[in-house]
Amino acid sequence: MLPFAGKVAFVTGAAGGIGAETASLLAAAGATVVLADRDGAGSESVAERINHAGGKATSFALDVTDTVSVNDVIAHAERSHGRIDCLANAAGIYGTGPVEELEDADIDRLMAVNFGGVVRTCRAVLPGMMQRRSGVIVNMSSLHALNGQVNAAHYAASKAAVLGWTRSLAREKGSYGIRVNAVAPGPIDTAFWRGSMSEDEYQRAKAGRVSSIPLGRLGHPREVAETIVFLLGPGASYITGQAVSIGGGEIM
Repeated sequence: MLPFAGKVAFVTGAAGGIGAETASLLAAAGATVVLADRDGAGSESVAERINHAGGKATSFALDVTDTVSVNDVIAHAERSHGRIDCLANAAGIYGTGPVEELEDADIDRLMAVNFGGVVRTCRAVLPGMMQRRSGVIVNMSSLHALNGQVNAAHYAASKAAVLGWTRSLAREKGSYGIRVNAVAPGPIDTAFWRGSMSEDEYQRAKAGRVSSIPLGRLGHPREVAETIVFLLGPGASYITGQAVSIGGGEIM
């Protein structure tokens, strides 16, 4: 039997990169997957690929900073599928700038998406999980949360907040049979990491980052997704409150 047969998984940031890979792997493992992303057309495209491959997927356009929308979409998913067993929070944004030049709006936006989005989705799925006394959540942090980051302190702080939330939630809800973990990726070769860089800028940035990574390359989205799916699955049944670093051995 497939490890996620009969399970329903909700994945944010599912229009591309790590979120899309996570949704596809979960579907291939038997889960019914609900994809959510601010890019509704993108998440719909991923859902169509999953369904075409024989999986089961639906999608929603969702801004994780909107509490009402998060609650409505998750409630709709629970009504449609009867439950949400797994939550993978892959939605996130990046920001740069020296601390003295950061505006309040810059900091607030990073926190609203990267931390607040995790808070809202967790808060929405928890009542059902607590009632069933089972459920698994994996949140997206970052290697920067552990090491800090020059010219991206607000990003690192938003991802550090995710770690505090993850560990606290694991302790608070463990008695309900709910597991909560996080992944902390290093540089992963996605559109998110490339941002608006030109090809030349990308190649220079890539060479600079790779020089500090023992494995000598950037990571691939699927490598992070595989870890997320493992943490959501039965093989990780005694793992909770942890942050798994996925950075090719990079230590700062």
